[in-house]
Amino acid sequence: IDPYHYFLEGLVTDVLYGVEVQCASSEFARIPLDPSFSNCGDYLANFEAVAPGYLNNPSSTDTCLYCPYKSGQEFYANFDWDYGHRWRNFGLLFAYFAFNICASIFFVYLFRKPKR
Repeated sequence: IDPYHYFLEGLVTDVLYGVEVQCASSEFARIPLDPSFSNCGDYLANFEAVAPGYLNNPSSTDTCLYCPYKSGQEFYANFDWDYGHRWRNFGLLFAYFAFNICASIFFVYLFRKPKR
């Protein structure tokens, strides 16, 4: 069990849950429009149906601007993290720290030097 993983999953999912992503102009993927399509919305319609993110300029007839994330959940879904795991993660972290404290007390008691 890696407590750092559970800490990060709990923290990141709690902070990013419900956050709407707005890409800056430098963060968009620039996709040249295929001449056989009239606009970006038509060109990327099938892609948008299955991919996360959003198309910033669906009526453009030149370059399509695509942002890879629409929400914070789409970002952490790449790591197979889930907002519903936050209490499980808290419980695992609590158990990890409780076990380490109890084990430390036990081994100090077991290996203590006898009084003279």
